[in-house]
Amino acid sequence: MSRLRSSAGAAGLVTLATLLAAYAFTPGVSRAAGEQDPVVFQNFHELETRGGVPYRWSKGGHRRDERASVIALPQVGRGGGVLQLQVRTPEDAPPVPLSLSAGGRTLLAADVHGRSTLSATIPRSALEGGDLRVVLSSPAWTRGRDARARGVAVERVGWTPSGWALPPVRQLFVLPSFAAALALLLGRLRVSSRAGRLGPAVAGGLLAIAAAGRPLEVAPFTHRLLIGVVLAHAAVLLWAALVRSPGRRWWEPPGEAAPGALVLLMVVGYQMLVAYHGALCWETHRFCPTVVAGTVGLIVLGSLAVVAAWPATRARERPALLVVALGAAAQAVGAAVLAFHRPAVDFTTLWTAARDFTLGGSLYKPAEVAANHFGAVFKVPPFYGMLLLPFSRLEVRTALGIDRAIDVVLYLAAAAVLFAWLRARVGTGVAVAGVAAVLGLMQPAFDTIAYGQIDIVILLLGTLALVAFQRGRHGLLGLALALATLLKLYPLVLALFLAARREWKAVAWTGAWLVVLNAVAVAALGGPEHVVYATEVLPRIGGGTGWVENQTWNGFLARLLLSARRPEPVHDRTIDLLTWAGFALAAGASAIAASRCPQRGSTAAALHFGLFLVVMVMAVPAAWIHYETVTAITFLALVASAAQRPLSAGSAFALALAFGLVAYGNQWTFYDGGPRPGLTALLLSRELYGLALLWAMALVAAQRLVLTSVQARS
Repeated sequence: MSRLRSSAGAAGLVTLATLLAAYAFTPGVSRAAGEQDPVVFQNFHELETRGGVPYRWSKGGHRRDERASVIALPQVGRGGGVLQLQVRTPEDAPPVPLSLSAGGRTLLAADVHGRSTLSATIPRSALEGGDLRVVLSSPAWTRGRDARARGVAVERVGWTPSGWALPPVRQLFVLPSFAAALALLLGRLRVSSRAGRLGPAVAGGLLAIAAAGRPLEVAPFTHRLLIGVVLAHAAVLLWAALVRSPGRRWWEPPGEAAPGALVLLMVVGYQMLVAYHGALCWETHRFCPTVVAGTVGLIVLGSLAVVAAWPATRARERPALLVVALGAAAQAVGAAVLAFHRPAVDFTTLWTAARDFTLGGSLYKPAEVAANHFGAVFKVPPFYGMLLLPFSRLEVRTALGIDRAIDVVLYLAAAAVLFAWLRARVGTGVAVAGVAAVLGLMQPAFDTIAYGQIDIVILLLGTLALVAFQRGRHGLLGLALALATLLKLYPLVLALFLAARREWKAVAWTGAWLVVLNAVAVAALGGPEHVVYATEVLPRIGGGTGWVENQTWNGFLARLLLSARRPEPVHDRTIDLLTWAGFALAAGASAIAASRCPQRGSTAAALHFGLFLVVMVMAVPAAWIHYETVTAITFLALVASAAQRPLSAGSAFALALAFGLVAYGNQWTFYDGGPRPGLTALLLSRELYGLALLWAMALVAAQRLVLTSVQARS
């Protein structure tokens, strides 16, 4: 315990020292209208653009008037500096008197006529707590048919410190506390490596540097990281109480996690993410969990707390797993009901293309694909279009309802196959809870149902492919892989898995089935549709996008480096090279690992199969969040692996974190569509972080199983 405290204290002190030094050299900030408006521009009119320059009109009014507009630069530090405003008013109108005030005193009074840059010296006393708030006061005026009360148009805000600045009061508490809490968490999880000991201090120090160097992008949000670590402690406490053994204190987590304990931690971690979402809802009044998720989360956490209080060791796991299974099933039912009432632009696009074909037209519109293949255009293989033809004869609402009902049935079928596969490895109770938890809480699957997408079919085909592979059924394996590839091209990545293992019969069967199924599609649709797809569609649908739903390595790079956030193609040589380098690294490492496991029926081989499922939704240029439905197989393979070699507490926590990041919510859960400049773009890639963590965990777990097998044979 003393060692934990000393490590936490050291991490906090390093963070504090770094914070003090970093704010002494803070460079200031500059923000144009439209870049980070919810933070900077308060009580302004809506964003407008003139001559390519964005701006916002202030609302005028007295500085004590609640209608007055405010420029806010939070957490820039406690020190004086110079504020610059690029403002303008109509040149064919009289000048507008403008005064700037902060901290109860007037800083500048000037008449604004046309475009001008105003500079005001801000004393240290005006930055209470490290936040700068400047009130813009001016007579309100209207013009013509525009009845809005306006003052001046603000185009850009800049802040330059004039000397040594102290960190904001909030950061002096939050960042050292975050580093110390993280050190305590890693210590409780027995992460004793050098990285585990140095990580909290390094993380705290880097955050301190980022908060000082990019204050508007980092500092206003650091308290959310602290909340996250506190909830992580709560999750570990509850988990430790649930799985405690005789002679162990209730707050001490176990050294290893068997399958049942692993499932419990995954669900507890997921529900703590719901709690985090609730805290964010209280803060922002915008980002809130659904009623279903919030209600189920409260009931599950409360019920698990009651179970944890039971004194009998053996009597806790079974009811805890029952609570987990029932809670996940309840949330699944609620999510499915909501899915049936959500809009489905994707299905409408697919249905429209099929209807056009039945009326004598074509499935494809190459000009629209060339303009933006991430828009509402039909771009999937013709085989998929063939399967849609029966739906095209129905009214779109009826067709969508049938498609969603089929998805539900297929999801239950996938659950049944996965349960049978998992039960043979971990037992009935854990298998029920594991499948219910992973599939019941996997929001990407319910987005698939809502959108009328095909990912649940691919999940079922992937599950059948895994079973067929482990039983040596090459024909069935090839059929499943060929079908999945002809629905969406990215499942062809699994052919790399087969090639790495030298499963040439399976590769040959896959190729043969591709020929046969394509022949069926040609017979049904005709050759011209396939020619159009091969020559005018397929060559134009490569590349990635910065749209937030693209949670791949490519999407991360596009958002971070180019601030791209629209559903449009991104063509950048550097990003393309980094994308393919990332794919080569992930696929190459997965292939090397898979090549070293000769036993098809082993759990290690299943984990290698799961590795490629993650690669095909993480490392390709574009993969929407609902594609991640297939990762349910990888999560359950990791649960199965714990039966042979239990995971350490740290590894179990990492898997639970990955599950929460991947399974919870979608692109709108923590995002409102607004710009996320600079480092704030990092907040838009949480699913990618979960996928990367899942891939790493599966790779390590598979290698441990292979090593154990080699040692047992020797």
